[in-house]
Amino acid sequence: MPNRARYQKGWDVKPPPGTPVDPEVSLCAGLIGCWLCGDSGGAQTSINSGAKLFDSSGHGRDGVTSGQPLLVPTGRRGGGLCPSLQAGSTQSLVMPNSAQIAAGDFSIGMWVQIQTNPASLYGLFEGNGSNIQMRVTSTGKFGWSADGNTVVTGNAILTTGIWCFLLFTSRGNTQVAYVNGLPDSTGTQTPNYSGGTAVVFGNLANFYLTGLMDTISIWGRSLNASEALRLWERPFAMFKQSAPKRPFLKPSQPAPGPPAAFNAAWARPQPVVGVGVF
Repeated sequence: MPNRARYQKGWDVKPPPGTPVDPEVSLCAGLIGCWLCGDSGGAQTSINSGAKLFDSSGHGRDGVTSGQPLLVPTGRRGGGLCPSLQAGSTQSLVMPNSAQIAAGDFSIGMWVQIQTNPASLYGLFEGNGSNIQMRVTSTGKFGWSADGNTVVTGNAILTTGIWCFLLFTSRGNTQVAYVNGLPDSTGTQTPNYSGGTAVVFGNLANFYLTGLMDTISIWGRSLNASEALRLWERPFAMFKQSAPKRPFLKPSQPAPGPPAAFNAAWARPQPVVGVGVF
């Protein structure tokens, strides 16, 4: 799996529960839903049934947990809660039907940490009757399908116990999948938008994820390569946060002098030549 250093800016801090995205940020264009996951009012640290997952997009598409996943205080940034989907369970994150993928371009992004490689596969996302899907293969690779028939598998191997950012985009009949901001696989499929309205994360046709999920989003457009990289470098770039301030000049440091081209003589009043008093 790509192991790349990211920018340490102010945007790398998980916002408080219920924080809305900043609609002026270009990444928010076409946003269908954004769930910080595990916020649930910020108080759940034990198994809960039907815990609410607040939608930060402003569209009110709140989701719920299914199968009583454990919400643990080990989110993407080591703080905040995130769902821990347990091995041998039927736990998942269910979003409302209004968050389904409509006909047209789309993108689906999420932070994932797998605990072990699956015996067969881990379901990451299923929508439109499992036609649009994301998965982790038995070899720990990121796979996807847009038509429900052909599964494309990438090259990067997800490392167990390590957070990674997965993004699946579709524009027309062309798909690109990214792992940690880098293109991992491409394909040309005609998306199948029929088959149902379910929007589920952490499950695919009863193959459930064993691991953690955090900060998942759906867009009604295809994000480009620079946006994929930005979401990896700045996971919470869609939220209004302050960048670090530049350091002030310390009192012990001398103030900078004038530019080299500055002529001090011209700073003094000059006598007026050739002008008399009449």
